Amino acid sequence: MLNPKLLNVIDCKCNLGEGLYINSRSVCWVDINDQKIFLYENNKLFEFLINLIPSIIYEITSTEIILGSNLGLISINKKTKEEKFLLDPIDQHDTQYYRSNDGGVLQNHKYLSFMHIKKPNDFCGYVYRISNKKYILEESNIFIPNSFIPLTENEILISDSFCGEIWKYQLNRYGSLTNKKLWFKFNSNEKIAPDGGCRIGEYIYICLWDDSSIGVFSIDGNLLTKIELPVLRPTNCKFNPNKSELWITSAREGLDTKSLNNYPESGNTLIYALN
Repeated sequence: MLNPKLLNVIDCKCNLGEGLYINSRSVCWVDINDQKIFLYENNKLFEFLINLIPSIIYEITSTEIILGSNLGLISINKKTKEEKFLLDPIDQHDTQYYRSNDGGVLQNHKYLSFMHIKKPNDFCGYVYRISNKKYILEESNIFIPNSFIPLTENEILISDSFCGEIWKYQLNRYGSLTNKKLWFKFNSNEKIAPDGGCRIGEYIYICLWDDSSIGVFSIDGNLLTKIELPVLRPTNCKFNPNKSELWITSAREGLDTKSLNNYPESGNTLIYALN
């Protein structure tokens, strides 16, 4: 049975924390709704506001943060905070009604997803592959695309948070998503939404929105156990193998006073030690 130890809580009070990224020197995440970037380096937290709506951190270099936004792939200079489009702004759907939600990387292909802002339950979202300086539509039969967890070199898990489903996609040699197969589905009565996650060894960790937990799954899609959390709406988790730490973002979005009193760490970023 897993018994991770809570090491630290980073007080960032995100409305909708997401897009977590970790490398050997830096940790970075976003607040989608408040349009903020949080960068943790040298045991210090840096926060800055951007003009676009951020969603997913892809990479951090010595000078830049590469991320997905409501208008596509951009970079932000860590020193000057200048925002720059790395590709032309995306124009394949109405960005007035859609925003980017999550994404990931597999086989050097970047994936960026979008969801409807006002009626995500009625209008399907999108998943794009970013290749050859283009946005290529890969999936449009999904409502709230999430997770984007590499399973193998040629397979990736993508959740539909609205439907409580986690799908396994195979990638062909071009990086296109093929052979969609249901990997796991929550009972509709549970009202649990799978969100962001990661692979650690032979296990898949997925944040469970509205369940105050992280689900720990086997590679073949069996829910083995849960890690209970002091936040009701965890949104993403990533593993730092250098320190054996699990970082977890969370949200305050939509929570009433009672829920915030019951889960006062909601919106903060948690750090757990894993054996």
